[in-house]
Amino acid sequence: MKRSAVAQRGFSESYLKNYGSSKKERMELFAQFDGFPQTKAKIKEMKDGFEAQNEVYYQEFMQMNENLLYNMTSSGELELWTFDGTNSLSRSFVFPDLLEIRRFFFEFTDLCESWDHHASVVLTHNRIDISLTSHFNDNQISHLDLQIARGINNLYKKHLPRYERLLAERGEELALEEGKNGDQK
Repeated sequence: MKRSAVAQRGFSESYLKNYGSSKKERMELFAQFDGFPQTKAKIKEMKDGFEAQNEVYYQEFMQMNENLLYNMTSSGELELWTFDGTNSLSRSFVFPDLLEIRRFFFEFTDLCESWDHHASVVLTHNRIDISLTSHFNDNQISHLDLQIARGINNLYKKHLPRYERLLAERGEELALEEGKNGDQK
């Protein structure tokens, strides 16, 4: 049985029947795949080219992350955040009581959910420790971590007057100065 031109090009008859109803549409499909069948050498050449281009894109992406990190840290947007090289971004937040921690935590989780990016969190009696990293980015800090850190800072600052008022009523102060390893005292 003689193979048709369709079979020689690697397309099934059923695929072509579903592709278009007219011979003209099928011929347009053939024109898109000029040079088929591909040789193993041509496929390897294409694969190597894609891998090389992906590496270029990855390096450009990493440089953009480093530039963004530098810009945000030098502008003071990430004050009190601690950097573990390029692997994680961490900060501790102090609260007057457990009720305020709970309120902050619910808003914080909504923020993370809206970005579809989640942090590691440790809760203590008056403190939340937050650590950000991007698992999709080889556990390195990415633009998402930086944006979420900015959002968390804004969320905390929004409630800061209430925290300070609650503590003042008890004769206490909210210590925000930077301590060892960027933790708050």
